[in-house]
Amino acid sequence: VWVLVAELMPQVVKSAPRACSVTVAVATGLAIKDATVRLGAKTVEVAHQVGHSIKEALHLSDIPQPGRTAVDGSRVHLRLLRGRQVTWRGRGVNCHAFVELLSSTGVVLAVARSKPQMWTKVPRWCQSFELGPATSMSDVVRITLYHQKSRQVVGITRRSKEMPERYIGEVTVPLRALLIRDAVIGEDGDIVGWFELTDARGLRKDSPCSGEVKLGFRVVGAELLAAGNKDCGGSDSSIL
Repeated sequence: VWVLVAELMPQVVKSAPRACSVTVAVATGLAIKDATVRLGAKTVEVAHQVGHSIKEALHLSDIPQPGRTAVDGSRVHLRLLRGRQVTWRGRGVNCHAFVELLSSTGVVLAVARSKPQMWTKVPRWCQSFELGPATSMSDVVRITLYHQKSRQVVGITRRSKEMPERYIGEVTVPLRALLIRDAVIGEDGDIVGWFELTDARGLRKDSPCSGEVKLGFRVVGAELLAAGNKDCGGSDSSIL
């Protein structure tokens, strides 16, 4: 392709130099605009990440549940890697992930929140979380993506980060589905794959949203959970 371009370009310049100059100018302008947008988004993300890390460390620790007995050593390691074609109302997003470990009855056992990714349809987080303690193979990991306005991301406005009207979608995975032996298991022992964002709770309303996220899961102490759940099976493995 580039050989063909190299052959044709001199002929184009010779036959229509003015048109070529205009095209080059337009292309240069668009390239500068795209580069500026990417640089601006990256600058905001880096600046926000410093405050985000401090705040999340202080406020998003494991949530104790009185009266519940956790299985020692049973925790879920989650890797939030990246997304593709993630949109809210058909547009690119300023998105973050809200991660929850839930019991079968909906009790919140642990929570975490990712850093935001701005002005994009292909967010890249490359973050790891440890959730627990898990209490049963019926526990569920839920990863929900939300959109935020730019001024909200940088802290100009003080509103909830998880607003139902800015819900993009979610992935829900039961722990019992993570006890499989399959080719999707990576060298580090993680179960890795692409998961479609669904509207399991009907929060999108009339807002068109889309996307998939790449996740990695590993259950530490899974044998202890399995020992307490003799009836667990592999029927849920089809979600992976």
